Amino acid sequence: LETKMKDMEQNVENLQEQKAELRAQLKKAKTQLADSAEAEENLAASLTEIEELKATVEQEKESNQKLQEEVSGLKEALQAAEDAKAGLEGEVAQAKEEVEKLKEEVSSKANDLEGLKTENESMAKEGEGMIEKDKKIEELASRLAEVEALNNALNSKLAEVHQTPNGKGGFMDGMRRMSNGVQMAFSNDSTPVTATPESRLSEYSADSHMSELDKQQRELEVRKHKLRAEKQGAQQSKLLELLLTNKEFHDGISVGACTTFKCLLHWNAFQAERTTIFDQIIQSVGGILEENQDNNDVLAHWLTNSVTLLALFRRFVRPPSESGIQRRSRAPSGLFAFRSSMIFSRSPAPDSSAQSSQKQVEAKYPALLFKQQLDAFVQKIFSLLRDNIKKDIAPTLNHCIHAPRGRAASAADGKKSRGGPTLSSHWTTVINIMQSLLQLMKDTHVPKFLIRKLFKQIFAFINVQLFNQLLLRRECCSFSNGEYVKTGLAELENWIHVSTTDYVGTALEELKQIRQAVSFLVIHQKPKKSLEEITNDLCPILSVQQLYRISTMYWDDKYGTETVSGEVLGRMKKMMVEDSNSSNSNTSFLLDDDPSVPFDYSQLTEDVVEMKIKLNSFPVPDFL
Repeated sequence: LETKMKDMEQNVENLQEQKAELRAQLKKAKTQLADSAEAEENLAASLTEIEELKATVEQEKESNQKLQEEVSGLKEALQAAEDAKAGLEGEVAQAKEEVEKLKEEVSSKANDLEGLKTENESMAKEGEGMIEKDKKIEELASRLAEVEALNNALNSKLAEVHQTPNGKGGFMDGMRRMSNGVQMAFSNDSTPVTATPESRLSEYSADSHMSELDKQQRELEVRKHKLRAEKQGAQQSKLLELLLTNKEFHDGISVGACTTFKCLLHWNAFQAERTTIFDQIIQSVGGILEENQDNNDVLAHWLTNSVTLLALFRRFVRPPSESGIQRRSRAPSGLFAFRSSMIFSRSPAPDSSAQSSQKQVEAKYPALLFKQQLDAFVQKIFSLLRDNIKKDIAPTLNHCIHAPRGRAASAADGKKSRGGPTLSSHWTTVINIMQSLLQLMKDTHVPKFLIRKLFKQIFAFINVQLFNQLLLRRECCSFSNGEYVKTGLAELENWIHVSTTDYVGTALEELKQIRQAVSFLVIHQKPKKSLEEITNDLCPILSVQQLYRISTMYWDDKYGTETVSGEVLGRMKKMMVEDSNSSNSNTSFLLDDDPSVPFDYSQLTEDVVEMKIKLNSFPVPDFL
């Protein structure tokens, strides 16, 4: 028994040692399992980082490709500019040669004119001498004829005396009368000038008299033209001052723009082959815009004025006829040849729907150029306004996509929204900027058509900025952050409804991507959602690349829920591989902002911009 007891004790000790070894092995296994789990987590994080790096590399490749395309385009433009410069230098050299030839011709003609002038002066002097000689000859001939007549009379009287007995006294009386008549004839210095010397005088002196009259006439015309130009310049200066300073509106129409157009129409400026008033307007307005590119008040005012002038241009001015275009388009050469042909070819037909009691006038080249410059002003001002608003809201949007730290679904520094989480001050700032812009557009009477276009592009910019930030920052793809962004978007949607579609239009449709992405973040039971349900019902506008990006970056900091199932992720990845193998696939998951102007001159009719303008209702000031 003692032996058995010792054996049993020995067995117990062995069992305890084995138990201790098993415990040690179990502990070691648990440690290894924990290490493997941590390694799996690290591996998953590494895979996510690799995906992000791949996306970044793809984006950099696209950026480099775009830069290369831009560089090649710039090289082509530079080569074209050099070719144009060489052509212009050749034309300038040819023009200089022609100018030198013209100078030589003018010099030779001037010398010829001097010689002719000298010959005319000498001929005039000789003519005056000949006229004097002719006068004396005519006087002598006249007196000789009178003497012969007296001689004949004396002979006849002498015959009568010889025939009559008492003829001596009569003869003496007759002799005295004849003698007195001869003395009167030879002593008369007031002999009338005959027709022949008068005609010769007119022949020799006509040129000198006519040249003097022409000179006086030309001086008179120059004075008249100078006075007319001074008066016209004074009127143009007053009109320009009115346009630049008058900011009043009559029934929502700019008084300065309508008065300016009415004066230009009255002065026949649109039919003029040459005029400086258009250049003065463009240079003055361009200077104001250059100095106030960041002043939205000034930009909105001149946007209204420019659109008003363009709408009036379409109503009252028609493009030139085909013969006028061909005749005018053949005149320019060199630098302005292409520009003028472009302006004539781009001139659209007048607005057929515009009814006016006033007849349309045919535009000449300066008027068409003025229209082109006004069109450029409208597009430039619109772009400046849009870009200024983008610069104002861009820093705030970086905070609108990510909830401040220390808050899950609400913010302590915000204000309460209806029935939901509190609204951040950043979203409030964005809404205040939108409201200020809308009020400015209303105060300056910008056409609603342009207001809708402006807000559509601004909301598209908001969508691009928020959506791209969401896909690039993992901390933004959480459940609570989705609630935060969804609350801000709801307030923005509410502002759109309050502002009405007359001013904001369909701007809400521009937020489709960010709204669907945020809705996907906050839906429950993601693992139960199929790929078809996600792509067809929940997020139909998002691409597979964008959905895969959001699904892999999603994390729930509020309820601890999981993302979509592994099967859905596998199918997404397979579809992405298939898309990448196709030739027309787009591997980028980021959105691009559209910097273009969403309208052109052909759309700016009176009906579209909602301007019912009656020029007769705009009285012209007394000083014009």
